[in-house]
Amino acid sequence: MKKILLALFLFSIGFSTTAYAETGKNLNWCKQDTKIKYPFYIHGKGKIKKHKSSDALKDAQNKIVIIYNYGGGNAQKYHGICRVAAKNFSGLTGHKIGNKETIWWYNDELKKAGGSGNEPFWKCNDDVWPAEGRIIDQPQDDGNYWKCINAAIPNWNAYKRFQKTVKVVENFIAAGVPPKQIFVSGVSAGGQDAVLMAVHHADLINAGIPFHAASWGTAAAGGRRTWYVDQVKSAKRLDILYINSNSDGTGARHMRPEYMLWMKDIPGVEWLETATYNEKNKVITPDGKKCNHQGKWDKNSITMDANWGYDKALLKIAKKRPDTHDMVNQTCIRYYWPQVLDYITKRIEATH
Repeated sequence: MKKILLALFLFSIGFSTTAYAETGKNLNWCKQDTKIKYPFYIHGKGKIKKHKSSDALKDAQNKIVIIYNYGGGNAQKYHGICRVAAKNFSGLTGHKIGNKETIWWYNDELKKAGGSGNEPFWKCNDDVWPAEGRIIDQPQDDGNYWKCINAAIPNWNAYKRFQKTVKVVENFIAAGVPPKQIFVSGVSAGGQDAVLMAVHHADLINAGIPFHAASWGTAAAGGRRTWYVDQVKSAKRLDILYINSNSDGTGARHMRPEYMLWMKDIPGVEWLETATYNEKNKVITPDGKKCNHQGKWDKNSITMDANWGYDKALLKIAKKRPDTHDMVNQTCIRYYWPQVLDYITKRIEATH
């Protein structure tokens, strides 16, 4: 009888974890001395090969290169990537489209981009914005506010990362990879790099695949967001697969899909919203996997008004919500890899 009860108990545990499984902690949490801190690509079924963008690439004409830019953008200290976090992307590698095959390339070369953080923009917000009426959102006028922003952009680390990405793409083209077989992806600031490549250098790539692309700042018309939105809205066509979740609670919270719906009006934009928080403040993908996000929302996660104020009653509710900004470092992201590969396949077939 005891054996039967034990068997039933174990069966019930096995059933419940299959239907509602924990996915573990953020995969990019590992000892610093074990992180990979050099450029490499993943090919086949998860094989890692050290490789600079300027290196020769075997059978380059038959490679579909998915360039991945890590987050940052404000001259943060570079930490590299855990091996297990990198291999989380192996679901995108070894995918065959005719005689061509996907590889995932980690853009470690961004660490040499240079530039400063966001401090130069503080002057724009503090000194110029109030004088011009604290304009709530786009479009801005062409007064001193724009002059201040444009003066800050050239030495901003995020902008220099974008310039570095252009050079990386050109290196792959020089190595023999056709432009229409190059996709630029990335998370946060890396996602912004992917969007800007599609805005300004559509001739050098097939498309951008931004994950949780940074829109910057905790105010709708903050300097960095003002510039970024203006860049995106200048595009007559924007070939990207925009991937994000309305549970993203990072400080640059205007990146959430609910704030970026206007992008859908730009020809070429395709949309993929990943799982968001439910009534129990859990993030669960459609296959029943629970994403184990450790971070929570804070006051910078909710909309601030022109006076930098926020709804304290809303914050009391919102601070229980999980922050999905680290979605790419959760195994639950794998549910969406087939949709990403479908997009890549469609784009390759449409441009060849």
